[in-house]
Amino acid sequence: MDATTIGGTAVGGFEEQAEPVEMDPIMSPMLTDDQWQRLVASGTPQDVAVGDYVFRTGDSRYDLIAIESGEVEVLRDALPWMGEVIITTMGPRTFAGELGLLNGQGAFLSARVTKPGRVHRVTRAELRTLMNEDDELCDVILHALWARRESLRAGPAAMTLKFLGTTTSSDFLALRRFAERLDLVHKAVALSPAELGDLGALDTHHFTIDDLPVAFIQGEPLVRATPGLVAERLGLSYQAQADEIVDLVVVGGGPAGLAAAIYGASRD
Repeated sequence: MDATTIGGTAVGGFEEQAEPVEMDPIMSPMLTDDQWQRLVASGTPQDVAVGDYVFRTGDSRYDLIAIESGEVEVLRDALPWMGEVIITTMGPRTFAGELGLLNGQGAFLSARVTKPGRVHRVTRAELRTLMNEDDELCDVILHALWARRESLRAGPAAMTLKFLGTTTSSDFLALRRFAERLDLVHKAVALSPAELGDLGALDTHHFTIDDLPVAFIQGEPLVRATPGLVAERLGLSYQAQADEIVDLVVVGGGPAGLAAAIYGASRD
């Protein structure tokens, strides 16, 4: 497939396979024996074989995966115009997961077993309880998840959420501000009026100017995208449960909202 370029950014074709990233000690902390035992005590053990997925792109609810033995690779799945890319490989005494575990976002990466072994699944509810009750582990896990999110911004994972619009569009600006406020891993391509011309490359993808802005979510286009529509597709919109009673509601899933939720959860 030949690459099509819009505004200097390829939107079709395949990219070169990136080398897996070796995570630094903050992104992948080596837990002490005591910390490890406290973490896995919150989870459920599972034996895994080569080729198994411990979570997949699009999973609305996925677990933090504590790897006791074996090996797991974290990857960005293939998109319609790009092949899959291995982000990193994780071994024993590490945990696979991303900041979406805390803010409710669905998985935008997959984790696949490359060496058989045993993992422990820690659900989101169990993770919240653990972080509420164990300040030391909370600090370690939270710093790791934040560092991973920052690292993912500049790599191939950013193509899992891509915005295409014009420099003069208030709707496109609203999408960008939404993603920045929620600290989402994304890429934005802004087209100037001169670049639009007579639609050019847009025609190749069957878009018109009226379709902009377009949000590509895991490669699937969402035309005339709004923050609300994108939030719903990403699992970030609030879905109240019947007869649900809560003590605290935090509006906003960005850094301030996440901090408020964590500190609120730590209060009796």
